[in-house]
Amino acid sequence: MIEHDTRYKATHEPAHYSKLAEAKRKYILYRGEHPNLEDGKKYTYEQLGAACGIGASAMRGRMRGRVECTDDLLWANGVRKPREQWGKETYDRLEDRSMKMMDKYMRRPLCKATS
Repeated sequence: MIEHDTRYKATHEPAHYSKLAEAKRKYILYRGEHPNLEDGKKYTYEQLGAACGIGASAMRGRMRGRVECTDDLLWANGVRKPREQWGKETYDRLEDRSMKMMDKYMRRPLCKATS
């Protein structure tokens, strides 16, 4: 029979678990001028979501891995922002007419497949 070392046994007190939960909670730095939040202070997803009336999971989705939260991410649920603020821009990386023509023909197959 294997004897286990009991010196490092975790305590079963509620205070111990709340400290562990607090240590695992992620805090996000806020930069902006929202009336319910202070600039430069750190908040959880729950607190940031509550400031604009959405849930923590929705706030997490809006953040998409960002380290700081700004005012452009804090809009109320159901309110549409102008496309200039949220839309993806398309970039034209082909600089001149010849590059555009090369791109058109380079994407075509070299020979047609015969079946």
